[in-house]
Amino acid sequence: MREETAEQPAPLRSGLTTGSCATATSLAAARLLLGGQMSDAVEIVLPKGKQVQMRLEFCRLVDNFAEAGTLKDAGDDPDVTHGALVFARVRLEAAPGVRF
Repeated sequence: MREETAEQPAPLRSGLTTGSCATATSLAAARLLLGGQMSDAVEIVLPKGKQVQMRLEFCRLVDNFAEAGTLKDAGDDPDVTHGALVFARVRLEAAPGVRF
């Protein structure tokens, strides 16, 4: 009979929410459209105040809009969106307000 051993469980690797990915890509696209700032990473502040830097897969200006995308990293959470491309497209409109 094999003896049971007390294994030390490794700490879980934390990831980011889809909302955090959407925030980061929206910010990167808006910065590019409004200020011409192209980047390969963007920093956001999470609700509890922690700052995280997210790598961008792309950030580009196309005609009258800008878009940016990142790959979702769910950490050790078995999230079906892990590895999904989350992207945002930002465009200036003549009408006031925000449209999604």
